[in-house]
Amino acid sequence: MKSPKASSLSAAALICLGACVQTPAPVAEPSPSPVCPNHSAVVSDEGLWSKDRLAADVDADGRDDDIALAVDESGPQGCQVFVVVRTSAAVAAVGIDQAGMTVLRAAGIPRLAQAADIDNRSGAEVVVDLIAGASTVHAAIFSMGSGVLERLLIEGDGPETADLFPYGGSVGHIEASDCAGVGQIVVSRAVPRGRNSYLVTRRFYRTEGSSAEPSGEEQHGVAAGQIDKFPEYRTSPFGSCPLN
Repeated sequence: MKSPKASSLSAAALICLGACVQTPAPVAEPSPSPVCPNHSAVVSDEGLWSKDRLAADVDADGRDDDIALAVDESGPQGCQVFVVVRTSAAVAAVGIDQAGMTVLRAAGIPRLAQAADIDNRSGAEVVVDLIAGASTVHAAIFSMGSGVLERLLIEGDGPETADLFPYGGSVGHIEASDCAGVGQIVVSRAVPRGRNSYLVTRRFYRTEGSSAEPSGEEQHGVAAGQIDKFPEYRTSPFGSCPLN
């Protein structure tokens, strides 16, 4: 089937005489990387948040959280697009620093794609489409499994993939990213091998904390009409991961 959170706040018992005043949820501190000078302004100004939202239990407290993207085009590089998660305890946000990413409002990029249980920790992960080419979309994964909102990084990742998970494509190459078991991710690429066949390379990753570590690779030659025998091509992106 990746993106800081304040410590869980214990509920205080209040005995109200007359009307009680509800205290607003505190704002979580920004993630150490990147440190954004506009962090507080972004999380406090819901006018910057996307109208398209996701609801999922990101902080694993048993209650759905409100997930949005925030765009502040006046911010510095790496601090123009944020993933924002409002939990029952705080509002957490992290800026997205991604080479090649531009804000394409007409195309709906960046956009929230999915919320599902992807890594090996409690709570749902948030999948965000960051780059859309002519046919392939590249997404990032954000998690609160460590207690702060942070991005899932690919261990040993090079500039070709840059901590991104691709899906889609055309006849020249077809990509897919999905879960391959508990805490396991598969990223596949199919390229033509002959007139009516493809070579499918499936790369597997094991999630450990905020990293996705390579754990194996396999290749298969298949007929052009049989690529979807691999489940990731039927459910990408991360459609077979458990919903949370």
